[in-house]
Amino acid sequence: MTRRVGLNVTMYNAVGLPTGVMNADLFCECSLVGSGAHGVPFSTKTTHTLSGGDHVAWSATVLFTEFSEGNSMLFKVMDENILTNDELIGTATVESNVFFPAGYEGTLKLDHGGAGDAYLEVKIAAFELPDLSATKAALAPTPAPVPSSIVRSTNTATTTTTTTTTTVNTDPFAAPKPPTR
Repeated sequence: MTRRVGLNVTMYNAVGLPTGVMNADLFCECSLVGSGAHGVPFSTKTTHTLSGGDHVAWSATVLFTEFSEGNSMLFKVMDENILTNDELIGTATVESNVFFPAGYEGTLKLDHGGAGDAYLEVKIAAFELPDLSATKAALAPTPAPVPSSIVRSTNTATTTTTTTTTTVNTDPFAAPKPPTR
């Protein structure tokens, strides 16, 4: 059976952001990315949005329960825009061998044109998830007891068979006949 692992990810803050984001509404997006050269983000969580400048502190924690060894983490610091698309401020990618299984806490350099010396401070901790097969077995419905009126018991010493024959009269005006034995 495969061990199930989750991730507890804290995005503390971003520092050294470009001066053009002084009045920006900033949030951080964190995604699990599938393994391989063309990995695609498949689970994404975001922080709340804060007005920022060259430094913004979210101190936001998110949980992922879909992690598999080999998945990387993609962080994006974004400027939220109401009327237009959100603007990318910078990105950082962390490969799973950096944070799994021992975890990681530190600073990631944000890459993007104009991000300069911008950094994101994060903590990534792996934890074992409970075995769902044991949980499913515990939650499985137990069969209901069969009522004693339905239970058929046989006495092996003496068995008596009774046969009842009923004659059906198709004449609706005829008197009913008693059953014969």
